[in-house]
Amino acid sequence: MWNIRRGGAALTLAVLAGCAETSAPQTANIVVIVVDTLRADHLPFHGYHKDTAPFLTGLAGEATVFDNAYSTSSWTAPATASLFTSLDPIQHGVVTGRNIGRKLRIANPTVTLGKIPDEIETLPEVLKAAGYATYGVSDNFNISQELGFAQGFDRFDTDWYRGADRINDVLKSWRPGIEENGKYFLYIHYIDPHIPYNGHEPWYEQAGDRRRDTLARYDSEISFVDARIREMYDLFGWNEETFLIVTSDHGEEFWDHGGTLHDKTLYDEVLHVPLVMRTPGGERAAARVSEHVSLVDLLPTIRDFARLEPGEHDLGVSLMGSVRGGGGRDEHSRNLYAHLLKRQAYGPPTLDMRALIHPEWKLITRAGHPSMLFDYAKDREERTDLATTLPERVRDLEAEVGEFETNIQRYTHASVRIDLTAEERRQLEALGYID
Repeated sequence: MWNIRRGGAALTLAVLAGCAETSAPQTANIVVIVVDTLRADHLPFHGYHKDTAPFLTGLAGEATVFDNAYSTSSWTAPATASLFTSLDPIQHGVVTGRNIGRKLRIANPTVTLGKIPDEIETLPEVLKAAGYATYGVSDNFNISQELGFAQGFDRFDTDWYRGADRINDVLKSWRPGIEENGKYFLYIHYIDPHIPYNGHEPWYEQAGDRRRDTLARYDSEISFVDARIREMYDLFGWNEETFLIVTSDHGEEFWDHGGTLHDKTLYDEVLHVPLVMRTPGGERAAARVSEHVSLVDLLPTIRDFARLEPGEHDLGVSLMGSVRGGGGRDEHSRNLYAHLLKRQAYGPPTLDMRALIHPEWKLITRAGHPSMLFDYAKDREERTDLATTLPERVRDLEAEVGEFETNIQRYTHASVRIDLTAEERRQLEALGYID
């Protein structure tokens, strides 16, 4: 466990233009829960046929649910770095991590990982500068001190897939200090739905074939972590004086397009994530929001809730207009982007993909391959590639991707070299991070 104190730049408390809130400093706590590898469409309030998450479903009934929320990548480190920084992966540079190729693992146990640059102010740094006590606990080794995620936390703990019970034990031990230190920001990263899928009783019932049994195990993992979130919600009393956000870093493939796991494609099964925001005391009426939103929107939203000035370099936008019930932005006003990069031991990337999520279209590009185009209004399962039918549309959207990457601000990418032990390599292979 690390105890880290690192102050961020001072921020001025302010009221955003048009905000109906008072100018007094926000006193409510802020809690962000990320459930790793959680597909939105495996939750009842997104239409799933099984009651995998009764607690989250109840929470969604008194919160704002964003029906079309998307990650910026299909694996943990770049997606969560975007959540922490409101930047695209090609901006913050966390595009390589402990998802390493077998050739790299064999060639050299020392790996070079992307790291959030020190010059980029992160979510915990923003809130620490605003007077919040900051705490973070993660069960995913990619959300670690080495990769820069501990910046700004008063107390930070990370582990290697020990399970939600262990995360809750840590939170229980921290609870007296958390509750004694005034308003707080708490980041919790559960990993349970990640491979290997454990069958948790009483939710798991063995199924006959491999696919059905895999799904049954995965669904039981969701139910297991749902119960553990309920435990912490009740223990800490997050029903009052807490702005609670529940989301995921990415989804999971179950043969939707012929593959499994994640960090291999940018289809919706790995990019579409749940996003639920509950204001203190459930003071706002429950709402469903259809606008397309991104993980890069969380930091601007939290700044807005905490009555802080907007970030100068935030890629995302505040969603508090929707959360407050006063209406959000035009849901057709912008494109969203996602990125996926993979390397082996030597040479250029072995996988370099981009996705553009347009209100009506989705484009997926891959270096060295033709782009794919899907009609988002009629084909959300991305079954029919229209790229050869609509080449001009493809060229227009490819140009938008190029313009986006040309014009956005880039930061000097940082990295860290880590020597993997034999046990760490074994765990990486068990978690599917060694191809």
